[in-house]
Amino acid sequence: MMTQQGFQEDAHRQDIRLEEQIRRQEDRNWKGLAIGFGLSGAILALLALTFMLTY
Repeated sequence: MMTQQGFQEDAHRQDIRLEEQIRRQEDRNWKGLAIGFGLSGAILALLALTFMLTY
């Protein structure tokens, strides 16, 4: 009985640890996506400005 309880507690701790790792990875993915969109928007704005100034 005690062995089974120990296994369940260890499994629960491992589950919490894995969920936290997944959450961190998702946060990094969203940050990378936001940075990518921001940089592409800045590049497009510079291209538009260059076009407007040379036209």
